[in-house]
Amino acid sequence: QQKPNLQSLRNRNLLTFMTASFFTGISSLVPFFYLPGYAKDIGISSGGGALITSIANGASLTGRLLAAMFSDYFGPVVILLCAYALTSASVLLIWTTTSSFAGTMAFGIVFGLGYGAIFTQTSAFVAKFFGVDTLPVFVGLYYTVSGLGYPFGPPIAGVLLEKTREWGTPYLALKLYCGLPMVIALMAIVAVKVNTGRNAA
Repeated sequence: QQKPNLQSLRNRNLLTFMTASFFTGISSLVPFFYLPGYAKDIGISSGGGALITSIANGASLTGRLLAAMFSDYFGPVVILLCAYALTSASVLLIWTTTSSFAGTMAFGIVFGLGYGAIFTQTSAFVAKFFGVDTLPVFVGLYYTVSGLGYPFGPPIAGVLLEKTREWGTPYLALKLYCGLPMVIALMAIVAVKVNTGRNAA
């Protein structure tokens, strides 16, 4: 069995892909940690907040299933790019502009769908751009680097929340801290695709 060339660990595209992984780790858990408290602060009952969080988690599972299904038609690269775009847009275009039950529920659903899709397409993305033989090493590396981003996510978001609680828009700094890293991750995924010069989905 062919082993991945460890020299490729210094490959610029791999480092860019790991950048996407790190910033995904920063962003991805923030909504699940803070949606219940956010819902309470904008006047939604504790039951309503729990419902939104549960549905966001359920949407994540749905996103995984839909991504796997549509990947056969559109390709894993297109699906991964759409997933990152969906999560970014859900935070910056929906969550930052709403303080209602319906709007927060919509955010939870859209974010959950994108979040779930991201993690089902990672392996296929690695196989296409780095080779099937790299899967065990590079997918493991992706999740390791993503895990390194987790401590910079909810804890720092909580500090921002406490420091900026008096701002006019509820949780605005926290929302931006959640959305902007996902945009960076999206840009990194686009950069990998452009740098490889592959036109296939």
